[in-house]
Amino acid sequence: MTRWFLAVVLGVWLAGGAHAVTISLHSYDKNYTGDAIIDGSTHWVYIGAFKLNISGYTMPKEAWCVDLKQPVASGSWNAVQKSTTPTALDDGRRADRAMGALWVNRPAATDAMGRAALQVAIWEALYDGFGADPFGSGRFRLSRVFNGTNRSSTNSAVLALAQSYLQAWGGLGVVNGTLYDAPLPGSGIRSQDFILTPDGSFQPQAIPEPATLSLMSLGLLSIGTLLKRQKQ
Repeated sequence: MTRWFLAVVLGVWLAGGAHAVTISLHSYDKNYTGDAIIDGSTHWVYIGAFKLNISGYTMPKEAWCVDLKQPVASGSWNAVQKSTTPTALDDGRRADRAMGALWVNRPAATDAMGRAALQVAIWEALYDGFGADPFGSGRFRLSRVFNGTNRSSTNSAVLALAQSYLQAWGGLGVVNGTLYDAPLPGSGIRSQDFILTPDGSFQPQAIPEPATLSLMSLGLLSIGTLLKRQKQ
């Protein structure tokens, strides 16, 4: 009975944590493009921040792509607002890492190149979590960045800046970011996900490192053992 009650409470809480909104693409940065490889498939993509019109906001909001496998559609469509915590999203821990990379580095991304580098860092945090060779191995790879749509003009400075963002980020995660899961118009089950740039009220909470989690678990286990002995 207790387990059933807890399951019901958890289901109601998760359902209440998702809010439907209407969003539309306001604009996106066209200053940089690149050949991105995701799980073996190559996509030529724009690299930079988006501006989204979101119901409930009077001004467009800055957002970042966290789903390279789906194109961004024009027009308006319904979306579901979710937290980036693992319990609220199937792959929430990856989205949470992307939010951590965004939160740490957004103040340094003051121009188009900086925003392009930050988007690249977000993708790396999302798909691979910053490996030893961040742009040359793993699920996400990006070998070339171009100036706009001119594929004969490469810009290696974007990748160098993205590398510095990853080093500054260092793997920090947060547990209360905002993510939108937005099914594309007429696309059935396909969807495009975005995370929003945190505003001034954003209060990040660091995810404990594995060693810290182990100590916490040991402490809880000890408390549980003591309580059991007292009960006996």
